[in-house]
Parts: sequence; C-alpha cells; structure tokens
Amino acid sequence: MINLSEYEEFSVCTTLKQASLNGSDNQKAYMTESDMEAIDFDQVKNNYGSKLKLSVFPASNDALLQRSDKIFFIEFKDGNMGSEFHDVVRKIYESVLLFCDITKQTISDTRTYMTYILVYNESPSAAYIEKLQRDKRTINKAPSFVKIGVAIGRLANDNADIFGLKGRFKGLYFKDVLTVEKKDFSDDMLG
Repeated sequence: MINLSEYEEFSVCTTLKQASLNGSDNQKAYMTESDMEAIDFDQVKNNYGSKLKLSVFPASNDALLQRSDKIFFIEFKDGNMGSEFHDVVRKIYESVLLFCDITKQTISDTRTYMTYILVYNESPSAAYIEKLQRDKRTINKAPSFVKIGVAIGRLANDNADIFGLKGRFKGLYFKDVLTVEKKDFSDDMLG
C-alpha cells in the first residue's frame, strides 16, 4: 500500500470544507463543514501542468485523501448534474491518469484500494435525476418511488447508483464508487 505523504506533489493540503467551496466571491457556498485535512487535488493538477509547461491543463477532482489503507478521490458538485455529468466523467479519467503518473501506480492498483465519492446537491439536479429514472424504463417510474428507493438504500448502508458512475467505474478504476447527496456526506464515510 502506498503512503501519499511520501510524495512531494501531494504536499498541498486543504480541508474538505475548503475543497468543497463553490461559487464566486459574492456567492460562496460550502458543500460540507468538514475540517478533515485532505490533499487539494486541483492544486496538484495546477502544479503538474505548470511543471510540464502545458498550455491546456487536465481536469481534476477536488480532493484526495488517505485514511489508513484506503484512498479517496472526492468531487463536490453543487450545480445541475445534467449539465455537469460529462465534466465529472472527464475529471475521473484525467485525475486517475494524473494520480497514476505521480505515484507510478497502475489502474490495477487503484481498483484495490481507491474509492471515488461524488458529493452532489440534490436540488439543482432533481429534474435530471427524475429524467434518468424515467429513461431507465423501470416498472416503477414515479419520482416518489425513486426517493423511497434512495432512502431505503441509505438505511441499508447501500449507495444508489443515481448517475451510473458506480456501474461505469467500480471494478474498473476504483474499489468502490459512492454518490452522496451533500446533506448525507460525513467524515464517518471515510473510515
């Protein structure tokens, strides 16, 4: 198992609260109040791009952190996932490549110890989530059924694959993929 503190590139620290900051100077909003220390992966990306003198920098997840034998990539999305979904997917691909280049790990390695967590804001994404559920052509298409299913999943400590990220990336790049509404995100999820 690797130790992220051994990599100089990962010495740019922040808190999860700071990493979750969204908005302009006039309308700042945090998606979590957690003071847990994490690696500012956006800054890792900026340093990486500057060092290589890139004209176009890769996309990146907001935070990277290690808790004993687990490593987490965390992305905070406060806007409508309908318009931001492709951005999230791009960030996953490019962050994993960047991480593997820095650590000399392989994708086979990341899928044994790394978890991806998307923390999203349900309000701006509500219509998109309902559309996704209708498009799945399930027997029970009603939005209330979807909400019940998500609530049961929370109680069972099982994470619903609302945006299809778990089906797409779990077992390929990550050991697990979690999609969490911002009100449900907590430090306890990180072990």
